Amino acid sequence: MSFYRKYRPQLVRQLDLIVIRENFEKILSSGSFSHAYLFTGPRGTGKTSAARILAKIVNCQTNQIFLKKNQPLQEPCDNCSLCRRISQGSSLAVIEMDAASNRGIDDIRLLRDRIGLAPVEGSRTVYIIDEVHMLTTEAFNALLKTLEEPPPHVVFVLCTTETEKIPGTITSRCVHFSFPKATTGEVVASLAKVVKAEKIAIDVKALELLAASVDGSFRDGMKLLEQLNLTGDKIREAAVRKIVDYEQLNQARDLVDLLLSRKINPALKLLADSESANADPLKLIKQLLSLLRQKLLTGLQQTPKKSELKEIIQLIELLEKAGVQVKSSPITFLPLEVAAAEFCLSSQAVGHIKSNPEPVPQPTVVINHSQPLPKPKSTPQSQAPSGIKPKTFAEIQNRWPAVLAAVKPHNHSLEALLRSSRPLSFGHGTITLEVFYQFHKEQLEQERYRRTLEMVVSEIFASPIKLKYILGAKQSSASKAPEKPNVSGRVEDEELAKVAEEIFGSN
Repeated sequence: MSFYRKYRPQLVRQLDLIVIRENFEKILSSGSFSHAYLFTGPRGTGKTSAARILAKIVNCQTNQIFLKKNQPLQEPCDNCSLCRRISQGSSLAVIEMDAASNRGIDDIRLLRDRIGLAPVEGSRTVYIIDEVHMLTTEAFNALLKTLEEPPPHVVFVLCTTETEKIPGTITSRCVHFSFPKATTGEVVASLAKVVKAEKIAIDVKALELLAASVDGSFRDGMKLLEQLNLTGDKIREAAVRKIVDYEQLNQARDLVDLLLSRKINPALKLLADSESANADPLKLIKQLLSLLRQKLLTGLQQTPKKSELKEIIQLIELLEKAGVQVKSSPITFLPLEVAAAEFCLSSQAVGHIKSNPEPVPQPTVVINHSQPLPKPKSTPQSQAPSGIKPKTFAEIQNRWPAVLAAVKPHNHSLEALLRSSRPLSFGHGTITLEVFYQFHKEQLEQERYRRTLEMVVSEIFASPIKLKYILGAKQSSASKAPEKPNVSGRVEDEELAKVAEEIFGSN
C-alpha cells in the first residue's frame, strides 16, 4: 500500500492542515453539523480524507448518544465496526461519487432516488462528490433541489479544486471549508510521521527540501518520499535535488531575470536547454507565473516604478496566453518561446529608442508622393532632427525614411513590409499608409507589428501617433511615383517576392 493511503489521517487530531483541524474541532465542540459541506482547495491537501473523518464523526457509535442530546461530540473512537469499515473504504454509510465520470443529470437523478432510502448502516449516509465542478448545468440544477430539502439522515460533502466553477446557488447552501496549500512546516510534520513509522533514514535538510518542493501537496510529498526510499539508502539532499526538479525552479528564476532584462538570446537558449532536458513547459510556465506574481505583489507593497509593474503585468499576460496555447501546439515549447520573444522585442523597441538616440541617417530623396514638396525657406526638412512633432503631411513624407531606418534594427521583416507601402495622409494623430498587396496589409495589421511600429513612429515624431492601413491599386504606385518611370507589373511581382523572401527567409 502506498504511503499516502497507508498514512491517511483517520482522526481529527491527525489532520495536517491546522486551519482545517481547528474547524473540525469547532464541529465537535458545537455538537451539531450541517447537511452540506463544500471542501475547496488544491489537490493533495486532504479534502477526501477530511470528508471521511466527518463521516466517522456523525456515525461513530460513541457519538450517537451525544447527537441525540445535542451535546458536544467526541473524537471518533476509530475502533467500532463502523469506524473501521469507513477507514477500509467498505462502509455503506459513505458513498463516494466521482463527478468527472458521473456528471450528467441522469446520475444526479439516480442519486436523488437513492438518498430517499434509509441508511443501510449507521445513523447517517455521507455522500462525498469529488470534483463536483465537473457536473453539467442541468446536473447542478437537479443537485440544488436536493440540497434545498435534504432528508435528515443525509450529509453531503462536495469536493473541488476549482471553486469558481461552482454556482453561487450551490455554494450558498453549503458550509464552506477552504483547504489552503500546506505550508512547508505542515508538510514536514506530515512526512516526519511517515519517516518515524517506516524508520526511514533521511537528512533534516533533505526532508525540508522535499517538503518545500511539492507546492503544498501532502500527497505529492508522500509519493516523492516513497520514491526516494526505494533505494534503501539514507536520503540525502543531493538525491532530493535530483528528483524534485529543483534545477528547473532555478532555471525559472534565471529566465524571469533574463526576460525582465530583455536579454532575448540567453532567454531563448535557456528555453532550448529546458526543452532538451525534457522539461514540462506547462510546469515551467506555472513556475514563471508564480515568481512573477511574487515580484508583482512585492512591488506593490513598496514604492514601485509604474513602468516596472507594467512590464511584469505584460509578461504575465503573455505567459498565461502561452499556457493555453501549449496544450494544442504541435511544438509544445513554441508558445513559450514566442511569448519570450514578443516581450523582449516590444520592450527593446522602447528601450533602444529612449536610451540610444543615435542620429538616424537622413534621406537624400523623397519617397513616393503625388506632388513635389514646397521648398522650405530655412533648413531643409530632410535634415530635421527626430523628436519634433509633425505639423504637416509633408513632414511625415520627408522623414519617413528615418522611420524605416529606426525600425530595421528591431524587426527586419517589418522594415521589409514598410518598403512596399507609403504614407498617404496624416490627420488627427493618425498616419494612413497605402499598401499595395492584401498580404502586406494583413501582416502589418498584426498586433506585434502594429505595436512596434507605433512606438517607433511616436518616438521619432515626439507625439502619440496611430497607424491606419488601406489597400491601394497596384498600378497606382507607378502613376503616383514619376521618379520611378520603369515600374511595371513584373517589377512589382519581383518586389513582392523580395519582401516575402526577407520576411520568411531571412532567418
